[in-house]
Amino acid sequence: MTTRSNFEDGGGGNYLVRLVGTEGDLSLGFDSLTVHRNKFPKAPGMSVDNFPKDQKELYIAEYNKLYPQVNELVGPKEFKYSFPKEYKGDRYEHFVNFFNSVRTGTPNVEDATFGLRACGPTQCGNMSYFQKKVVSWDPINMKILPIA
Repeated sequence: MTTRSNFEDGGGGNYLVRLVGTEGDLSLGFDSLTVHRNKFPKAPGMSVDNFPKDQKELYIAEYNKLYPQVNELVGPKEFKYSFPKEYKGDRYEHFVNFFNSVRTGTPNVEDATFGLRACGPTQCGNMSYFQKKVVSWDPINMKILPIA
């Protein structure tokens, strides 16, 4: 695993992005992408351990009628893709693409519009935090909206 400085990636080395949804999660690290499939049950769960045995059995029976046990997960629970050893990371690929576009005049994959769309909402979040007010972003026109 590659260790990177805090100045290079902003994450301090063991950088990981994890997106969690109702049917599992997706984890992205420096060397791999992992998808865990774990569909959340619709049942809310219950805590009946402190009830007397007969009352506990009645609650469990009623609960099982309301929320029958169904296993809807089909296929592997986990899929892991490891990046090829020669892959140097998105930062490297970004710089190669940028310098090649400067040298050859070919379009850059991540142009200024891409950059503004990526950082505009984040900058609004920073402004909102420091100014202690709501700051809204118009993603179509890529502008900060005035507060009504």
